[in-house]
Amino acid sequence: MIAVRNLCLLALVALCCGALYAQPELDVSYEVAATITTPTAIADGGTIDLGDNPSKAQQTVTLRLENTGTSVLTLTGTSPNFLVPSGAQQVNYTVQQPGSGTINNGSFVDLNVFVTPNDAGGWQLLITIPNDDSNEGNYTITLKGTAGKKKKDESCSTQEGSKGGMLLLFGLLSAALVGLRLHRSRA
Repeated sequence: MIAVRNLCLLALVALCCGALYAQPELDVSYEVAATITTPTAIADGGTIDLGDNPSKAQQTVTLRLENTGTSVLTLTGTSPNFLVPSGAQQVNYTVQQPGSGTINNGSFVDLNVFVTPNDAGGWQLLITIPNDDSNEGNYTITLKGTAGKKKKDESCSTQEGSKGGMLLLFGLLSAALVGLRLHRSRA
């Protein structure tokens, strides 16, 4: 009886450990460049701030999707759009999609996201990576930045108020000429 109980406990432990052990695990890192040389990890729900881009030039963010788990990771978005962009505000974008919806354990895939701000001020784009990682099923990343920040003194101009100043100048000049003529006529 004890042997059967021990055998059942052993089977239960093996089943639980095996279920916990054989899991895919999605880790995401990025670099603001066309290729990754020094990736920076980004947590689920994190934000990549690209800063100010006054020229509104296209920027490239390379995302590395890495499966650090012990079984195949499946990207569960609708093929061929495994990465799902949404919530775009004041930005044009192109998301490079992976060729396959699976990433083998110990492997990674690098994908480019091209963003071009389309108006001055702040912009943002949400990228969702649906997958079968048990604790990060919808991995989300926000890309954001600004384009051509409006400077505080941009509305200020050296021409501002010049019409009133010119009128005053002409008025003073006219008064001086009238005064000069009166002075000469009396002399």
